[in-house]
Amino acid sequence: MEQRISDLHAQLKITDAQSTQWDAFAQTMRDNAMKTAQAFHDRAQKLSSMNADEAMKSYAQLAQNHADNMQKLSSAWSALYAVLSADQKQTADAMYRNQSAKRHGAPHKHKAGAPASAASSG
Repeated sequence: MEQRISDLHAQLKITDAQSTQWDAFAQTMRDNAMKTAQAFHDRAQKLSSMNADEAMKSYAQLAQNHADNMQKLSSAWSALYAVLSADQKQTADAMYRNQSAKRHGAPHKHKAGAPASAASSG
């Protein structure tokens, strides 16, 4: 996670003036990753003793946790995006377009040197 955060910071060329919003976004990424890892670990520990109904409910809880984490990340991202320069926004837009294309299997084109990936919620 720290490498992903560092890479994103460098790609976006975050300035000192943007550090408050950046720090909040990065911390949300860390918190989400930690909560997700713990939830998957907890489920894995219990899965062998769960019946089908309990397993389905635990999977639904993982999905809900993911949705909650994405809402938190989206809010933190909006605050950061609002303080980005026009050039930084252009970089961010390209990063997220490319990331979305990869997730959905669509072919994507990008200029040489353009970032090929961006942060996700983990």
